[in-house]
Order: sequence, then C-alpha cells, then structure tokens
Amino acid sequence: MKIGLDQWCPEDHEWWPEIGATWTKESFAGIGEGTVDEGFAGYAQDVAEHGITLIADLRPSSNVHLAITRLRHQTGDDADAELADILKRIEDDTAAWVAAAGDYCTHWEWWGEYDCPYVGGMWPGKGTAYPHLLEAFRRGVKTAQPDGEVWNGGYGVNFQPQFLDGLVQLAPQSFDAANWHHYNITDYWPRHTVTGEFQFATPLHKCVDYTARMFRDMFEQSRARMSEAGCTQPFVS
Repeated sequence: MKIGLDQWCPEDHEWWPEIGATWTKESFAGIGEGTVDEGFAGYAQDVAEHGITLIADLRPSSNVHLAITRLRHQTGDDADAELADILKRIEDDTAAWVAAAGDYCTHWEWWGEYDCPYVGGMWPGKGTAYPHLLEAFRRGVKTAQPDGEVWNGGYGVNFQPQFLDGLVQLAPQSFDAANWHHYNITDYWPRHTVTGEFQFATPLHKCVDYTARMFRDMFEQSRARMSEAGCTQPFVS
C-alpha cells in the first residue's frame, strides 16, 4: 500500500517521510482556455525534487464547465460542432500542460470527483458525458507523454454505480487506473430494514462493521462490472 496526502507543500515535508507518505494530489483548473498555469510546472518540479510522486488533477476552466453543462439541453449541428470544439480544446490544452511538466509528473487525473455535486454540479447525463471528455483528455496526455498514466476522476460518492457503468461501457480503455474516492460516503450507520432510516444509536463497533461491509461490496461489485467490460485496470484511491 502506498500512502498519499493532498496538497503537498515544502513546510510540511519534514514529517511526510515519518508517516510513509510518498505521493500527493493537487488540482489545477483552466483546461480549455489555451494557457498553462504559470505556477504548475514549478510546483511539479518542487514536488519531484522532494521525492514525492505528483498526481495532477487537471480540471476544465469555469467557462468550459459551463459550456459542457449547457450542452445537455442542446441538439443539432451547432451543438455537435460546439462539443467537437470543446473536446479538441481539452485535448490540445492537456497536451500543453503535460508537456510543461516534463518528466516531473507522469500521473494525470481528469476532473477529480466529477460526480460530486459540489464539484461537477447537479445535472443529468454526467455519467455518460464524462467518458467522452476523458477520452479527449487521454489523447492529450498520450500525445505529450506516451508513458503517462491516466486516472479517471474519482468516482465513488456513496457508491453510485452509474458513473462506473458509463465509464466501462463507453470508454473502457480511456484510463490506466480505476480511481475510487471511497471515503466520500454518508452511510456510516445501518439503516432500519423497514423504514430505511439511519439507526444512530447503533454501537460504534457495529457501525464500523457495517461501513467495512459496504466498502467490500463496492469494490467487489466494481471489479465485477469492470471484468464484464474486459477492464483489468488496478484500483487506486
């Protein structure tokens, strides 16, 4: 098992080796605007020189995010042309960001926690839209860095299977590692078998057993879905 923490910074580094942390993840928004964040390459170099592996979570700019969500209401030639333009911008910008990092970063995630309402918003069709965006992202990564590793955007909020289904059905070869953010759950207590209400008075050890069982079921079901689609990518989280 490899241990990682979000948002590495130099002042924290002295205690990272003590807990065995060897990798970190940092988010950078702006894909689709035709520019690369000025601080991105420097951060990637700083992390690498401290012996930490960086997973760069690249996200669309607010303008591109808005355009993607708006397209769910549009059909026809104009919408098709706008979607093609968005996908091309994602591909080209991704290649530019990856090239800017050089050898300092080789692990790339597209739009971390896209399925979380606080990140991706609440709109229908996210589970089937995302795989097409991920394919464009992968093309950009592989253009600039053929050996770069692509992670999907951290599905797993409350074990929602629809996001995984869209991924393995529509773009099974678009990612190199199956990334599940399994901490993002709300079901820490068993539910009543009849009413479905949380049983908040449940003893702590039973809550731990319940949550552990949910985790095991999630991973078993996820692996089964992936196997059905011929996906053999390893899990990361």
